[in-house]
Amino acid sequence: MEHITKNSGNNKTGESWMIREVKLWKPRYDLIPLDQLKRLAELYSRWAEIYWDRNWEKWRWEDLDMFKQSAFRHFIQWQNWEDDEDHASAVIWNIMWYEHCKNEELNGFKRYDKSNPPIDDKWNIVSEEDFESIIKEHF
Repeated sequence: MEHITKNSGNNKTGESWMIREVKLWKPRYDLIPLDQLKRLAELYSRWAEIYWDRNWEKWRWEDLDMFKQSAFRHFIQWQNWEDDEDHASAVIWNIMWYEHCKNEELNGFKRYDKSNPPIDDKWNIVSEEDFESIIKEHF
């Protein structure tokens, strides 16, 4: 595969005479506070220990309300200064996953239809019946 280097032509010369492309529309991940990003990553780690790695990616359309309910519950707990869990990160996590799932659905990605069967925690495709038995066994 031959790679190319894209450039819009909107270049800027710095004080050192180094030329770089300036794109204002690029995502600025460097502006996200790293301590908060770490809190969110730690929440993912804790939940993965409880619910399996990537378990939250097994959502179904009818499960979306669960993300909203959980986000609201954690928001109230955060608002009430409850510190038994990281409620702020849980609010962000649930809203983020709600939006992610909604966008997948709006973009035509259907969960658990014949073209996209469920997966287990090792990313193996499982039958709907096996998936239901996994859920019953663990919940």
